[in-house]
Amino acid sequence: MNSEQQTFDEGAFGEGRSTSGAAQDPYLGIGKEEYEDLGMGMGAYQLFGSPETIADQLIDLYGAGVGQVALSFLDPHHGVRQMGERIIPLLRERGYHQS
Repeated sequence: MNSEQQTFDEGAFGEGRSTSGAAQDPYLGIGKEEYEDLGMGMGAYQLFGSPETIADQLIDLYGAGVGQVALSFLDPHHGVRQMGERIIPLLRERGYHQS
């Protein structure tokens, strides 16, 4: 992935799309696969594994200086329940809790 700052033509989004020529490229110049990955959050850091592994990964992120995360789940009801019942208790047991 390119870490250089990219700029976008304001006309490439919203109502300006139909008049800017951006309608000719529905993938905003980044290609179909990259566009779909971004739409699904695939360009973001992903956590996979057992509750213990997820807790370890969150602790690693915290240790690297990440103070907040936004989580998204394929099945939100199940994912939020697992966070509350299995992962948050592990984080608390390891001394990570909000004061």
